[in-house]
Amino acid sequence: MITIFLIAVACVTVWAVSLYKWPFGPCLGCGGGGRNKGSNKRRFGTCRRCGGGGRRLRFGARFVHGSVLAVTKERRKAREKRGREKGQLP
Repeated sequence: MITIFLIAVACVTVWAVSLYKWPFGPCLGCGGGGRNKGSNKRRFGTCRRCGGGGRRLRFGARFVHGSVLAVTKERRKAREKRGREKGQLP
């Protein structure tokens, strides 16, 4: 039981690290090409979902980046507070 839990935690950790390192994936509408697929009158236009960029933000990437930013901000505040207590910072 504990082994399954540890494997699940490891998988979630690897997924979160991959979201931090590679937050963008290919657009689901155009497959990353930036152009429409199919045979309609907008066939050769840019993709509406990605605006022609060919990339989209992966699910969970915004949460991971926001969490890392919040932790970094709190660590900076704590470091500055310790520096003020020791008399190093004004």
